[in-house]
This record gives sequence, C-alpha cells and structure tokens, in this order.
Amino acid sequence: MATAFTNSDALGCFLSDPRGLGGARSAVEFEAREPVVLSSIPPIIIERVSPLCGVGRATITAGPDNTLAFAAPGEAAGVYVAVAPNGRALLESETPGKSVRVYRDSVYAPSDLGGQMIFDLVHGVNNAISGGNITVAGVTDYGCVWLYNQSAEDITGIEVTPGSGFAVAFETPVGGVCEVTPNATTAPVVTFTGSVSLATLAPGESRLLRFRRTVGATTVNAAALAEIEVAYTYDSVAYTDVLDGYYRIGNPALAQYELYVGEDELPDFTAAPAASGALPLAAALSPGHRHFYALRQRNIYDLASLNVLCESKLIDGAGEEVLELLSDPSVLAIESSTGGEVSVALRYADMADDVAADTWRLYVTSDGTDPDPDNDTPDDRPMRQTGLARPQIENTLRLGPFDYGATVKVIARVYSSALETESGSEQVHELTVTTQVPVGAHRLGVSMGGLRGAPLSSVNDGVVYYDAPTNTVGIRSLTGEVVFFGSGEIFRAELGALSLFRTSLEFHTIPQGGAGAPTPIEVVSEDEIYINVAGLRRAKIDLVNRRIEAAGFEFAHAALDVPVIGPVHISSAATYIMVRNAVTGRWTPGIAVDEDGIMTVCLPVLQEVA
Repeated sequence: MATAFTNSDALGCFLSDPRGLGGARSAVEFEAREPVVLSSIPPIIIERVSPLCGVGRATITAGPDNTLAFAAPGEAAGVYVAVAPNGRALLESETPGKSVRVYRDSVYAPSDLGGQMIFDLVHGVNNAISGGNITVAGVTDYGCVWLYNQSAEDITGIEVTPGSGFAVAFETPVGGVCEVTPNATTAPVVTFTGSVSLATLAPGESRLLRFRRTVGATTVNAAALAEIEVAYTYDSVAYTDVLDGYYRIGNPALAQYELYVGEDELPDFTAAPAASGALPLAAALSPGHRHFYALRQRNIYDLASLNVLCESKLIDGAGEEVLELLSDPSVLAIESSTGGEVSVALRYADMADDVAADTWRLYVTSDGTDPDPDNDTPDDRPMRQTGLARPQIENTLRLGPFDYGATVKVIARVYSSALETESGSEQVHELTVTTQVPVGAHRLGVSMGGLRGAPLSSVNDGVVYYDAPTNTVGIRSLTGEVVFFGSGEIFRAELGALSLFRTSLEFHTIPQGGAGAPTPIEVVSEDEIYINVAGLRRAKIDLVNRRIEAAGFEFAHAALDVPVIGPVHISSAATYIMVRNAVTGRWTPGIAVDEDGIMTVCLPVLQEVA
C-alpha cells in the first residue's frame, strides 16, 4: 500500500523563507502542478501533485471500504489505497512516480468516500521557479527552493539539470539557515554551474537549491516556460521531478487602446483596428450608415482584452449623428422555466445612453398574436440601482405561468422615467411553453451540494418527466420526500458538487428595516431570526409561517467573491452567509443580504412537492 511521504513523495520541494531569497525552509510546499477541481469528493483535499503527471484531465475515484485510486492525464488508474479519517495517503497512477498526495478531512466532511473527483492539472504561473514577469530587454535574477528528504530512508543520486537560461548551485544550511539576499536581482555567494549533484540526502536532511535565470534581449511571450529537472533514487527506484512554471515576457511599446469599426455590421476583430494608440482615438464614419464600434485594450504581453466599450452610431446622409434616446436591451435567452413560467434573460448597455433607463419593459402575449406596443399594456419591472448609482444592467425576468404548449411572444424594451420615453425595439421573441405547473402544493428550496446525500452526478436517475420529450421538468422520489426538478437543474449543473446549504422556506417580498442587534444574525426566539446589515434588520426568517421575508430576491449564477473565513461575514454594505469548499479551503458566499434589503442567492434553486 502506498504511504504518504514515501516513494515518489520521498523528496519534497519547499519554498524558502523569505520566498526565493534564502533563509530557512518554509513549511509551504512548492507546487509545479496546480489542480483545478471540477467535481469533488467532499472529504478529500489534494495536497501535492507530482510534476511527472504532466498537464490535462485527471481523476480520483472512490472504491469500496474508503479507498481511492488515481489516474494521471492519459493513463489508467493505479491501485486503490485506503485513506483513514483525518489521514494522508499517496495515490500512484498507472505509471510509478505519477502520484498525488491527498488528505481526508473528516472534521468538515465526515461522510464515507464516494463518487469521483475530476480535476485539470495546469502549470503554475509566476511561482518560485519561474519568478516574475520580465520585459524584452532581458534580465538576470535569482531564486531558490529547498530539497528535503521527508521519508525514513536515504535518497541517493540526486541530479539537478536546469533548462535553457538557468544555472544552479547547492547551498548547505548552517543551523537550518542559509544566506538571505536582499532582492531577486542580487547574486548569492555561491558558484553557479550547468548542473549539480548530491550523493546522499539522509532522512530529515535539507539542501537549498539556488538557481540563476538569465534571459537576454528577446521577444514577447505570454507563456514562457522555466524548467529545472530533479532526478533521484529512492528504495532502488529512479524518479524524476520537473520543477517548472510559466512567466511572461512583455514589451511596454505594445500597450495601447484599439478602436474597431464595422459599417452596417459588427466590427471584424481579425482585421487591423481603425485606430490605435493612446486615448482619445478617432475614426471617420461614412454618411448614411450605422456604424458599430468597439474599444479594446492591448497589454505589454500582446494580449487583447474583451470589449471595454461597445456601441453604435447612426449617421444620416448629411453626415450628422441621429440621436437615439434609449438603447434597446439584448435578449440573451428566453426559456421555459418551472411550473409553466417563462424566463427572459436581458442585458442593457446603460453606458451607451446619456440618460440611462430605470425600468425593464416587456410586451407579452400568449395567444399566438404579436405584441402591440402601441395598444398593449406593458409589464414593467424596476431596475435596482447598483452601488455606482447606475441601473442594473442584467437580469432574468419570470413571466406567467402559462398553459402547457402556449405560444408566448415577447418584445423587450427599456423605459426611462426621467425622459418619460421607452426604447423602440420591434423584435418579437417567441417560445412554446414546455413545462407545466406541478400537481399539489410546492415550496421553494435552496441547496448547495448533494440533497440529503443524493449525488448530483445522478440527478436524472429515476426521474419521471412531465414534459417528454424535452425532459426539463420532472419528479424524483428520495427517502422521505419527493423532489420537483425544474430550472434549478441548470444551477446545479453549473455549480457542481459543493458544500451543503439548505432551506425549505417560501420567499416573501416584505421589506424589513427595524433597528436590530449589531451582530449579523439576531435570534429573537426559536421561531424568529433576523439577518442584519449595519445594525438594521434587512431579512427575516419566520419559522412559524415558514418563510423568508426581504425587500427583494435575486438569483446569481456565480457565487460572489468574498474570500473571508467563517460561516457568516458582515460588512457595512452587506451580510454574507458563507459555505466552505473543503477542496479549495475557501469560504464562499451562498446568500447575501445588502443594505437595501435585497437577498441574493448564489446557490441552486429547486422546487419540491409538499
């Protein structure tokens, strides 16, 4: 059975303290391969990946009796290894030396091991080997990592062979400490050579591996790879590690803005820009055409940004701009949703208008006729103001419910109360409703991760669908309940198997605002709980009436990025209820309540039959 810190895990590579400048050996391991986890086995944390694994898609599969097997990119899995609760294990792939070391965290995730962890292995960027980015003028700089025997046996025949532009040297620590250089461009007092070797490294013994990187005048490269090969023998088996990482070579002369223009069509970004350089940029526009233009920014590494600005102008025959008061919103998607409802995803380019709209305006019919903005009553929804006093530029509105098979047609516009006018779109978006209202009462549920132990990877197992052949709405029986699957499955697919968060309370739009406790969570009684923001009650959990009350509710496809520690985080503008991802070790917001009383749910949404 493979054991952690043995075999291909015997020789550990650690950062120096200070990093890259010498000093003492840090407890932080150097990672030449970084795992990007796509689906997890909740108790399992990847601690180290052997560089021999290369890059690409890898898997860890759970077997019987809490065992795991690892398959490196392009290989079959190795033997299954038992992993004890709160213990470590070394998992080797089909090829010896291609391995991962894992830790089973049974404190945050006490369940047995099951399912499959899927992750991509990628090169590190600007790590201890590759160092910082440089310019085309070149540079000579220095770095270092520690080699440490973390096994119980001698490691012999250590050979270090650097890649192009590198020279290396060993330094023996005195009292566990080596020379500390003041910065990365100051040479340490060692003699660098093309390669170095070490006959034996005893258990618990360390050596500092210093290296010098010399890059002469060169060309721009957004992904230059630095490599140092470390070969050694342990227990009569030869192993090879490749310590590497990406850095970038930039040319400051490339930094500029680029203006692309299309006449009566979108710009061609494969062609040369109409103008480039520092702002402001100018380009001539021909009379009698609509001109679409976009501004992009190119950095010193010759990488272009997405559109910084994207607008259009209509020029009449006299060469004058035709002023358009409001831009139409873009309809990103129109889809059948749960219970016969229709969801319309909208985006509005508010910066394109001198006076921005403040209301979404939809004209809707469900009898097969086209909407008539001149005579029909619009369905208006206010745009919530952002923290920058701009309107909300993207939202998904829900319409209906409608009968199964109904033809719903929508014209999407925006309205400005300041201008007392609306945009002028005449485009009709059409959809046939392919969902129906479930039989019986239902309640809204929110969850992150498995539903009472149900694996997300098999949500379609045993589902009885209501809307065959489209199969977007169905029910599935679990222990003690029946779950109604609707549009929430979209959210589940996007978020994957993460930590568990769950409620079975209805959402009610009832504003809160009374004075509350300074704490983020205020428990008045066992049936009455408030979520406070800056000392004011902004959301209420009412367990008597089984509901959550707030001024408004929104659903976000992606979790907000608030990398703080703890289950609850409070700021002056919002309170966040966090969930912990045991794989990344990060706390991530699952629910946010802001100072306006708007509750944002960053988790999958399900409906369940009561």
